[in-house]
Amino acid sequence: MNGKLACGAFSRNNYDLFGEFFVPICLDKFGDRWIKLTVDDFSDEKDVAQGQEICTEKGINFLENDTRGLQWSIQKASDWLEQYFPDCKWLVIFQTDCFLFQGCHEDLGDKLLSGNFNDFGTVGFNIAAEDLGFNIGDAQRDYTSGVDKLMVVGRSPLVKSPPAHWYRPSCVNMSRWDPQRPFAVEIPNWMAVALNLEKYRTSSIIPTDEYHMIHAWDDICMQFLQLGIMNVCIPFIHGGHVPLLKKSFGMMHHSPTALKAARAGNKAAERIIGNADHSTVWTKRWGWSYDKKDDYNAVSRKYAGTLMEQFRDHDLTLGPLRVY
Repeated sequence: MNGKLACGAFSRNNYDLFGEFFVPICLDKFGDRWIKLTVDDFSDEKDVAQGQEICTEKGINFLENDTRGLQWSIQKASDWLEQYFPDCKWLVIFQTDCFLFQGCHEDLGDKLLSGNFNDFGTVGFNIAAEDLGFNIGDAQRDYTSGVDKLMVVGRSPLVKSPPAHWYRPSCVNMSRWDPQRPFAVEIPNWMAVALNLEKYRTSSIIPTDEYHMIHAWDDICMQFLQLGIMNVCIPFIHGGHVPLLKKSFGMMHHSPTALKAARAGNKAAERIIGNADHSTVWTKRWGWSYDKKDDYNAVSRKYAGTLMEQFRDHDLTLGPLRVY
């Protein structure tokens, strides 16, 4: 272990999925140079014990959050890595139903440590998300045979044209996009995100406990853009997102639906995803509704001169805002 790369997931009462799927299918595929960890976000006592047992058996560092929510889980991991592995440069965080395709793990490590991504806040990947219309088997076969296809590569609360909220072929004409060159995105596809720890620590990113999960990464990435720090996607690092698998573990597969149920009083959903009013929190912090791009116009002067303004004025049908 050289201590310069870390990977893992943040967990809350989902250790059956964590232990039976995420660890063997995703985390175990990363080599010895990766520090492996999870941050528990206030699970029930018996679930904490289960998580600790899995992590002890598999050599995964088990941390417990100090303050509720994904953003504070990120802060906890950052603080712990800074204390025990001060040379660690990157933290790659997955949702527990996400994984990288075979062969991408060490390529990702090499790319992150190349120095070519040191100026970026977050880095995302090219994800075949089954809930967004992609077949995982087909995507893996395409990848293995060398067929380059862009799948889900980012999120878009800013760009006016097109008005959709995802960077994916069904929303954006990507015929001019080069799948072999990293490109700028407003927000990486937060099923899997690599965080530049130095940029995170030196840029005064402000965490909050008001997001439990949804919009937590969106908010961090928007803070980077406001500070003049770009987020990018490496489109030749491929992965899969299989939320339908969660049904096998007694969980709702669609996070927004689960959160809606939790806020309506569904205790089973709440113990997994929490009950934060993420839409209201986003609007309060940023001034416009994430789901209503035109609302940005009323607060656009506040963000004049930032990367947020550049994205707002860009037409994605012409290609990415920037290519690297």
